[in-house]
Amino acid sequence: MPWKLYPRDQMNHLLFFDLVVCLFLAFQIFYYPSPYHPLLKIASYLLLLISFYTMLWQRDWRLVLGGIGFLGVLAAYSIGPNPFFLNYAFVPADLFGRTRKKWVTVSGIVFILLTHMIVFQFNEGNPFGFIDSFHLPVLILQMIYPVLIFSRRQAKQLKRELTDVTEENRRLIQEQERQRIARDLHDTLGQTMTIIKMKSELSTRYIDKNPEKAKAELADVIQASRSGLTQLRELVASMTYVSLPKEFDSGQELLHTAGIQLYLKHPFPITPKLHPVTETMLALSLRESLTNVIKHSQATSCRVTIVDHSEAISMTIMDNGRGQTEASMTSGTGLLSIRERMTLISGTVHYETKPTGFMLRVTVPKME
Repeated sequence: MPWKLYPRDQMNHLLFFDLVVCLFLAFQIFYYPSPYHPLLKIASYLLLLISFYTMLWQRDWRLVLGGIGFLGVLAAYSIGPNPFFLNYAFVPADLFGRTRKKWVTVSGIVFILLTHMIVFQFNEGNPFGFIDSFHLPVLILQMIYPVLIFSRRQAKQLKRELTDVTEENRRLIQEQERQRIARDLHDTLGQTMTIIKMKSELSTRYIDKNPEKAKAELADVIQASRSGLTQLRELVASMTYVSLPKEFDSGQELLHTAGIQLYLKHPFPITPKLHPVTETMLALSLRESLTNVIKHSQATSCRVTIVDHSEAISMTIMDNGRGQTEASMTSGTGLLSIRERMTLISGTVHYETKPTGFMLRVTVPKME
């Protein structure tokens, strides 16, 4: 199977490059003159391939061992008139950065430096002879490159962990909200329904024996029903209303954790005051948009602009990221959720990818 010979996640980006490197190395080992016997050349090239294969798949001490084998072959062929082989140290330099273990990356950098020192000791009698040659900037890049790769992978890992933590926090918040709703139902509507049940049973008993008493009990049932309806409305309102300023503050904190600055062009409070339903829909759309910024944009800043038109309110979210393709915009549920919310209040959604990032604008009519 092809993914057993080569890592599947690297096929699209690195397979062709690695094949070219292996072919060039074979050409230079077997074509250029060297003091080594042909069988020794074959053995050294096989060692090179085995070391490279080990580095492709391993991310622990075996990666370091494979790197030593690869660099050893490069050093053997760099001693003499062809130090160009040292340039191929970029291959293990890249792989030394593809590990989660810092000591592996540091060890790889040290062995790259030692390889150059050994070659120049044999060629010029000075292990630091590369300082006065064009190999110095090459060596510097080979030592910096693993650090860059390692740092980039760590940043991606932290971003994935941040996304997981954010999702877990949302799940916990939802669970806490469910528990709160259950308590409210038990403490308010549960008690009211118990009263209605008891009063109804009493009125049933008194309806023939004492009609006046039955009427009084039924009046209490009506009053309790009205009270229950009021409690239900209050509970629904507490469940559905979302404050736009609070949602912006939450989004600002969340984006700050992800390394993204969030700016607001329109200060709160908004004038005229928004209808609770309108504000809730805008707040939920803002939440979904900022979540997409974190997940997809790779942006460093995001700006939210709220404009009061004569008959409508518009909210624009603009980031400076890479934008989104049509496939990514239509495949997820985020944009669909925003559209559905806007449809409920006769609002509109407009979005586009610009050279400066991704822009989404929602417009809602003013409600009395």
